[in-house]
Amino acid sequence: MIEKIATFIKDNSLIVPNDKIVAAVSGGVDSMVMLFCLNFLKEQLNFDLSVIHINHGVRMGDSDEDEKLVQDWCKENALEFYSKKLNGYNLNSSEDMLRKARYEAFDQILLKYPGVKIATAHTLDDQLETFFMRLAKGSKIKGLCGIPVYRDAFIRPVLSLTKWQLYQFAQENNIPFREDYTNQDTKKLRNRIRHQLVPKLIEIFGENFYEGFRQSQQDMVDVYAVFAGLMQNLFNEYTIENEHDLEFELQSYQALSAPQRRQFLNGCISKFYPLNFQIRSTYFEQFENFIKNASTGKQFQFDNGLICVKNRSSVFFTDQLNKLTPPLELYPGQVVCIGRNKISLKTVEDDDRTINNSKNCELICGDKLKMPLTVRFWQAGDFFYPLGMKRKQKVSDFFINQKIDRLEKRKIPLVLNQSDIVWIAGLRLDDRYRITKECKIVYKMKMDGNN
Repeated sequence: MIEKIATFIKDNSLIVPNDKIVAAVSGGVDSMVMLFCLNFLKEQLNFDLSVIHINHGVRMGDSDEDEKLVQDWCKENALEFYSKKLNGYNLNSSEDMLRKARYEAFDQILLKYPGVKIATAHTLDDQLETFFMRLAKGSKIKGLCGIPVYRDAFIRPVLSLTKWQLYQFAQENNIPFREDYTNQDTKKLRNRIRHQLVPKLIEIFGENFYEGFRQSQQDMVDVYAVFAGLMQNLFNEYTIENEHDLEFELQSYQALSAPQRRQFLNGCISKFYPLNFQIRSTYFEQFENFIKNASTGKQFQFDNGLICVKNRSSVFFTDQLNKLTPPLELYPGQVVCIGRNKISLKTVEDDDRTINNSKNCELICGDKLKMPLTVRFWQAGDFFYPLGMKRKQKVSDFFINQKIDRLEKRKIPLVLNQSDIVWIAGLRLDDRYRITKECKIVYKMKMDGNN
């Protein structure tokens, strides 16, 4: 079986020479067999091996005995051992809750030791159980593809093997392990599938059921990978991405088929989530209705503060719409960065008062300025006196006249002298600050990076 694991590792490029592998070992048969085999292969495959044990503390003294078993085995085999004890959990804690706590501990390892890979002992039985759990919930193809062989820094070297194969190998090689009695609790869905459904399937279809399932699911993974690759190319072609936002043309999105639109939307939302996001059917239907019927400027609210705004010809995603950038102070001779732009201010000498035709550069009369100036984005109620006009105008009305949509206006910097708007950067100077023959002090304001 060791050679099967070695072949699986090589075929999937899970471990390459000089890798640093941290095996996540609970003390159960799956992880102890994985540890035994990785320890045997570490010289053959040329990688470093150490061990992490997460003590959930939910089974009183039993949890500590699990830790002791793993620690003793590591000591006997000269392996570096780490342990992390969790607090605040009990036998009623859900599988998802405990899993999240484990992976938070794993993430700490990854932060402390950049570049390491964490090996987990998921088996083909885990894969089968996960498939049925997701099938019952109505998961889409991505979910039914199951537990990936690798994801980011996590690898699953024994994913192609059944639990029965691991039990048999442990007995043949005198590998110690402990049984977690909570795995017999059929109140938990996974345990009911394990102890009631799977044995019936094996009884009906025979032992070859595992291999048939593995092959079918691998075909599903392969087909989905082709589809996902094509969609990624479309996503890269259609979207414009910045640090906190993403935009695409409405017409391009609407030309896609419904499955393509759904996958495209998953990609948009995944930009703001650490893992690949899969939108629920009801959510997707609501979004489709929003795209079809919402007027310009309307918003669609996702979970965790993610917002989609429908513009005249595009759709915009952001997690920063309601997170105001604090006002910035600007002194002569300085440059401030706000959003995607840089705003600079410098004194102009008497012989250098040539007016620049660039919309991103303005000369202003500095006689009434009180330093520092303030640079910020638009706020409701803002008004100014557009150059050439003697009456004030709301900045929001000015944006409408300039055909600037409701989302784009939030990206345009404003330069203020106390409460007065001096310049809507790149668009219009305030008439009160135009230069005249009487101006004693002149400044040049410039914006770079506007797009």
